[in-house]
Amino acid sequence: MQENPGQADAGRTGAKSASRRALRAGLLLACFGLGLGTVVWGGIAWLRDARLGRPTLVFNYSRMMAKRLPRIAAARQEGRPAVAVLGASGLVSYPEGRRVPDRLQQRLGVPVESLGMPGSGPFEYYFLADEIADAGPAGVVVAVNLDHFSDAWQGAYARPQLAGRIGPARLVEAFALPLHAVGLTADRLLYYVALVQAGGYEPWYWLTLRQAQLGRARDQLEAWLQGGRYEPRNDSGDDTPERRFRQAVRATTIERVFTGPDIRHYRASSVREHYAAILDGLDVDHPVLQVLDATIARLRRDGIPVLVYVEPIEVDYLAQLGLVKGPGLSESLGRIEAVVRGRGATFVDLHALLPPEAFRDAPGHLAYDGALDGPAALADALAPRVRDALADANDD
Repeated sequence: MQENPGQADAGRTGAKSASRRALRAGLLLACFGLGLGTVVWGGIAWLRDARLGRPTLVFNYSRMMAKRLPRIAAARQEGRPAVAVLGASGLVSYPEGRRVPDRLQQRLGVPVESLGMPGSGPFEYYFLADEIADAGPAGVVVAVNLDHFSDAWQGAYARPQLAGRIGPARLVEAFALPLHAVGLTADRLLYYVALVQAGGYEPWYWLTLRQAQLGRARDQLEAWLQGGRYEPRNDSGDDTPERRFRQAVRATTIERVFTGPDIRHYRASSVREHYAAILDGLDVDHPVLQVLDATIARLRRDGIPVLVYVEPIEVDYLAQLGLVKGPGLSESLGRIEAVVRGRGATFVDLHALLPPEAFRDAPGHLAYDGALDGPAALADALAPRVRDALADANDD
């Protein structure tokens, strides 16, 4: 049957029209993609160059470790193994050269590498124990703050994202530990570990950083629109450990209520909140005890000597408030000691080492520029015990 010429022309016209529509749609899609890419790339570039700084993130602790652990490994390869010191702000909140690890190095005469950061504690040590052990330190000194055992501490400082650094070989052990104390669920733990194992840690960090910088940019824009002056914050309003801690200190401190150094202290109710678990007597299955035990066990499996010491607290102030009653405190210290010695590590109780004038603020940071140099006094007490622990390990 012969094709009608009019029908053929109509078909060709329809095909050309469809082709033009498809081409137009493709061009629009390409333009949209190009525009979106330009906006995203431009936004990231602006965030990078807008002098918004780097807000404090929960990842900063592991990034600090990533810089310092190679120094420990390098010292070992050079035949001068370094001692690693783990702790929170009580360890490092002093001028350079006057921190506890600095003072300890001066007394020991061997390299001492600080792995301390404000707000860190036993859960962070557990999450990063594989990396610490792999660096091969000559020994590990762990500072335990009695505040570590409080819900207030975990609520202020939890860094559950660092659980992604747990090695897959420890996952079964990790599932058996009470990691829910820092907000970890089984699915989140698996997700974090899988993300890190797949090489996604750095993209995760940078994405979180850009999100935090975007928060700063929002604050800056709001301040500009309101005609005010933008005051950058360390955390852009993010729910970081450091910000939660500062808020807690501001909300719970008052002027000293008895004769002594002119510093601020927690109110009695807040002291109770921070030390209740310790003052009442620790449960044998307390989450922090379990995690501390697992951390020491991991380090000891590699033959690394471990010394755990209890940081000084202002016992006189607790007694003044009438909080040191009964056997609770001694029982708690005994349970910490049992965990430490049970793993073949050294335990040193320094909770009552220093007088009131050695403390400079409510959280218990030590004075360092007066008649009494707290970090130096602490290092004096620790050095011989660290030396003995290292010598015992070499004898074995």
